[in-house]
Order: sequence, then structure tokens, then C-alpha cells
Amino acid sequence: MTKEQTIEHYMKSLNISRLEAESLWLDDQEDYIGEEGEEMEKNAKKMKARYEHAEKKKDRKPREKKVDNVKLDMLQTMAAALEAEYDIEVNIEREVNLHFTVDGEDYLVKLTRHRKKKDNK
Repeated sequence: MTKEQTIEHYMKSLNISRLEAESLWLDDQEDYIGEEGEEMEKNAKKMKARYEHAEKKKDRKPREKKVDNVKLDMLQTMAAALEAEYDIEVNIEREVNLHFTVDGEDYLVKLTRHRKKKDNK
């Protein structure tokens, strides 16, 4: 927009006189926001942004895995059967996995119990 178009636009949209519209146009050209606005801008530059930091991160405790006794019993039965058949060393791990070695090769049997399916209503 040209200067004249802008001034006319200010007069119509803001319902102000030509003198006020010209003054507003000059302020826009000088990037002047008034005494109060200038004062607020100076104060804003002086202020430091406040960032709130958490005092300290919470220590997370390691979760203990609950041993599924049914799975443990099943794997112990499998381990006993494998030990009877092969000359092996069996290790039932904390995660209830069956780990064993046959002829220098490592094997792992993992038993998974699936959750019951939800009924979709």
C-alpha cells in the first residue's frame, strides 16, 4: 500500500481523523510504539527469563521381576528330562528361561504365557 492508501485505511478502520492517521503512519515508519511501549520494552530487556528446574531427578529403583511359578515348574521338568537324556549343564535363569549347552553349543528355551484376549464390546 502507498502512504495515502494506508492513511485512508487507518481513518476508515480505526475511525480516526486524518491528523491521527498520519501520526500513526509516521510512528509505524519509525517503529515507535509510544512512551509507555518504549518503557515496557526497556524493562523487558532487563528482565531475565525465569526457568524453573527440577530440584533433582528421582532415582529409579530397579523393578523386580516376579517369578511365574507355573512356568518355573514347567522349565524345571524340561530341564530334568534334558539332563536325563544328555550330559548337559542346565541353568534356569532369573527370567525363567532354560539355558543349556550340548556339545559346546548354547541353547535357550524361553517359555511365554500369553494374556487372555479382551472381549470387545
